[in-house]
Amino acid sequence: MTLVQTTDADIAALRIPIQELVVVQPLSRGAFGEVFLGHYYGSRVAIKRLAPDRRHDDYERSGFLVEAKLMATLQHDRIIQFIGVAWSDPTDVHVVTEFMDGGDLRTLLQSSRCT
Repeated sequence: MTLVQTTDADIAALRIPIQELVVVQPLSRGAFGEVFLGHYYGSRVAIKRLAPDRRHDDYERSGFLVEAKLMATLQHDRIIQFIGVAWSDPTDVHVVTEFMDGGDLRTLLQSSRCT
């Protein structure tokens, strides 16, 4: 099954060239996915992927792509900017967003409770 068969035209319209993505270093890893610092056309970006043990699960991959489509519709100064989706293999999809210094929202909220 190809990525085109598991998704729709909306995902294809969000595609960016994977050869322009450079993974620099891991930032975070959880049960469902991993996030990396990267570069896209020279700009720092966050690159999110499903965890290796979840990439071959059609249900997990479909949910990940639904999340990407939702992110693409959100545009506000206070929301991370969605850049696109990249893949060379249907089991290794990358969701690319603006990179924000300072960590993730959970860490920020936890640290602000302590102060």
